[in-house]
Amino acid sequence: MAATRGRHREATQWADRAEQGARADAETTMGAAGLARAHTLIGSDPAGAAEHASAAAKVFSTAELRIDAGRATMHAGIAYAAAGERVHAVNQLGAAATIFKDCGARALHAQTVREQRRLGVRVHSRTAGRGTGPYGLTRREMEVARLIVDGCTNQQIAERLS
Repeated sequence: MAATRGRHREATQWADRAEQGARADAETTMGAAGLARAHTLIGSDPAGAAEHASAAAKVFSTAELRIDAGRATMHAGIAYAAAGERVHAVNQLGAAATIFKDCGARALHAQTVREQRRLGVRVHSRTAGRGTGPYGLTRREMEVARLIVDGCTNQQIAERLS
């Protein structure tokens, strides 16, 4: 419309936006295809699956699709584990857990934590989710811990906290 009305600069800007959007769509489509390929290869070629998932994660990260990047990163970690590459698996799963935690994607975060634990990584449930204090404890848990350290009995703790 802008071009037919003589607004060539505006028309050029719209064309540029359309091209950028098409490139971004093409890239994210390729990322989705790479992740799909990784899913198909996990049983027969886990190392190849890890490569495809890692490449998909990079595409999604570049496009700022954090949840998709996290999903691809998690799948790369799972694939690396299946390929026997524990160090890469732990690193990828840790990165995915961070992405999901930062995004508030609790179900995906919990799934990633389960995968980490399956590899023998110790992930405290508080640091995996709610607690924000030292050792992942909530403020109230820290309060109880301090009273225990002070030598208070259960009864004394209950009295002081209620």
